[in-house]
Amino acid sequence: MTRLRTRLALAGAAALTAVTVLTGLTGTAAATETPAAPDAVTATVPVASIGTAVVREDSEFLRRSAEAGIFVVPLPPGTAAYDSAAGFSGSFPVTAATGVLREYYGNVQLGGSLLAVNVRTGKTVLFQQLAFDIDNWQLTGVPLGATAPVALLEPTDSTVALSAGVSSLTSTGLAVDAEGAQYLDSKLGTSFFTAGGQVGSFALSYTQGS
Repeated sequence: MTRLRTRLALAGAAALTAVTVLTGLTGTAAATETPAAPDAVTATVPVASIGTAVVREDSEFLRRSAEAGIFVVPLPPGTAAYDSAAGFSGSFPVTAATGVLREYYGNVQLGGSLLAVNVRTGKTVLFQQLAFDIDNWQLTGVPLGATAPVALLEPTDSTVALSAGVSSLTSTGLAVDAEGAQYLDSKLGTSFFTAGGQVGSFALSYTQGS
């Protein structure tokens, strides 16, 4: 069962800030090339949240991705955080939810977007319309300029619960989906991503029926 819009200036600034901060944290020297900016996107209007999804990169994945010059940055209303023990995380508000986790059907829509940067090739890719596809147990995103979602990550070793109307999913494993690995390697000009490669962990909670 396992399967994983801010303006242009903000996107570029977020990517470069992440590269600078994460490079300092890992002690890895980043390449001097400036990443090519994605096509201009429009600013989003803040949306009400009925929950939160958190994608956490563990310290080992963070180290390896920094060495490869690969950084994935959450953009508003998504937020980023770093903890020396737990690693780097991106949090995204849940904006809508249909279906039920415990019955493995439906979709959970997330606010924000993901900007992936390869500082060595100067290539970027921006994923919007982030969602957790309950049917296929995948975290997905739609690349800028496309219409079809790409399966990015697969939560593994998952525990699902429902308490006081709040559905929650806690996954101690988070793997790169085969489709996402192929897409990211192709668009970023790298061979870093591998299907089934471990990233970290995943947590999701939202008010059911909202």
